[in-house]
Amino acid sequence: MCLSQTRSMIHKRTVLLRLQNELVERIEAEADAAGRSITTLTEEVLSQAFDLPQSSPSIATTALQQQLTRLKEEVTGLSEQLVAVQQQLTRLEEQVRGYQNN
Repeated sequence: MCLSQTRSMIHKRTVLLRLQNELVERIEAEADAAGRSITTLTEEVLSQAFDLPQSSPSIATTALQQQLTRLKEEVTGLSEQLVAVQQQLTRLEEQVRGYQNN
């Protein structure tokens, strides 16, 4: 555990809540999908609801960062495909010119 985590733990308390099963299942599913712990997710959502500063990026920010990473990877893949298609087109154009000259 790093120093900043230790400091943030000093100002935290354990709280026991009784929640509906459906709500707990939704929280668990969202935490799993976001790659976060249930505690972190719950803390972020409650912080947003009460307009409190957050110690870590919000779920929305994290999701957008993940989506941006996927989009960058997709753009890179498409760029590579475009280069390959352009090279193939150049070869075909050269073949057509060769046939026209014969």
